[in-house]
Amino acid sequence: MKISASIFAVEKDFIAYANQLKYSGVHSLHLDYLEGLDAPIKLQDLPDFGLEVELPLDVHLIQSSLAEGDIFYLNKALVKYLTVQYENLVNKNELDMLHEFNGICGIGITSHTSLEVIEELKEKIQYVMVMCSDPGVSGSKFDESNIERIKYIRKQYPNLPIHVDGGIENINGITMKELKVDLVVSGSYIARAKNLYENVFRLKYANDCSLKVSQIMIEKPSLPIVSEEESFINIISQINRYKMGLAFVVSGENRFKGVISDGDIRRAFIDYNKETFDKKAGEIMNNDPFYVNSEMTVIEMINKIAGAQKGVLVIPVLKDSENLVGAIDLNS
Repeated sequence: MKISASIFAVEKDFIAYANQLKYSGVHSLHLDYLEGLDAPIKLQDLPDFGLEVELPLDVHLIQSSLAEGDIFYLNKALVKYLTVQYENLVNKNELDMLHEFNGICGIGITSHTSLEVIEELKEKIQYVMVMCSDPGVSGSKFDESNIERIKYIRKQYPNLPIHVDGGIENINGITMKELKVDLVVSGSYIARAKNLYENVFRLKYANDCSLKVSQIMIEKPSLPIVSEEESFINIISQINRYKMGLAFVVSGENRFKGVISDGDIRRAFIDYNKETFDKKAGEIMNNDPFYVNSEMTVIEMINKIAGAQKGVLVIPVLKDSENLVGAIDLNS
């Protein structure tokens, strides 16, 4: 289940908050545009905002009309998700403009809207967002009547992704996970956390932070692994094949030696220029990366991540502090 963090759940310093969220495990930044309210980041300013943050943008338009100018700015900002609130849109024919949007588009529906609109619009949308509180209002209470609606949508449209917004926190987050919801939007629950990692992990792992790291990690057979003597070309091949943004370096006895990330490769080119192509893994790896122990609990891991003050998205998991057994991917 993916998590989109509502950026307007804080009152200011949106760039700083977005940079905090980058390494918290959320997948995107949610921005509500409610007609009649002065949004802190204007739609026309989204392209500049998008350049300053590295997480994908998830925009929710809650307004009476959809204009080509809106689509222009959304495309320019490389927005990934666009939700148009069905009830607020006066001229439903304007939804035809969604085909001009370059990202993934859907409609938002409130608790009072007939689910028949999904059937009417299924050829125009790529997901449906179930609003479990008043659209655009941060801190609203979750309306539990939507649980049956989500079950119905999942049964009737098994291949249609479901996004859920409104009052999402750790307890109903468990239910969303059980219902196989694809993405949840959470605002104040994440924003008010003393430790962003903890509340995000509580959403991701059904509130059970007593789980061991070994229970939630990606196991070793599914990781990009190279030896210290691996050639540069093979390193690139492994990184590209597994699409985790790095490769793990181990010795013949499975002892963990380090990692080679995209950043390490860039630094190698700065240091060695074209000689980089002749380098082995052991020569360009980071031999002192952040890692966690497989016997840690999730809460212990969260506290270690928060205390490290490092930007890490893929974390090696070691047994006895020396053998690689898996990895935690905060992107997953």
